[in-house]
Amino acid sequence: MRNDGLINVYQLTTDYGPVTAESTAALQARVAELSAMATMEEMDRSEVFTDSLVKGAKGTVRGAAAHLATSSSVARFYRLTAQMMAGYHRNVAPVERVVNVAGRPMARRKDGGLVLLAAVDYVFWTKDVAAKVDMIDRSAGAQVPAVSGKELWLTGEIDGAARTELEARGWRVTPNANSVLLKEG
Repeated sequence: MRNDGLINVYQLTTDYGPVTAESTAALQARVAELSAMATMEEMDRSEVFTDSLVKGAKGTVRGAAAHLATSSSVARFYRLTAQMMAGYHRNVAPVERVVNVAGRPMARRKDGGLVLLAAVDYVFWTKDVAAKVDMIDRSAGAQVPAVSGKELWLTGEIDGAARTELEARGWRVTPNANSVLLKEG
């Protein structure tokens, strides 16, 4: 560990390669991610998760693989998304399959609901976020039959304006979902 005068910078040696964490908070997050990655390796072997990936998101998985090859942060994002999806299936509601909506893997519940799981720190309502939500809404309506509801589960926080806008568009928002989605069996 070294300190740059303001924050601690940690260099970790892991089974997944070297990892840098720029702050103690980031270190805690990296440790949680590493734990999630290890758990995800176990979940990769589960029949429900594997079947849903194979049957429902072949294009999404191929696209994700291309991104994974170019960015370790994208790799962590997809791995954590997959872990969150497995946790949603295990702890919230059964996931029927994984679907690709506007280039994003989403969980399709057995009752027809769509669930977007996002490993993010904080969501603000911006033009970019509005455009992404609009694209997901349009694509969901066109690509996925009989959507019965939309949910957004976040690892982090969401500001009031973003929550209001999403709820006005028919989304049910669940922030700070780590304790539900990432808890051990």
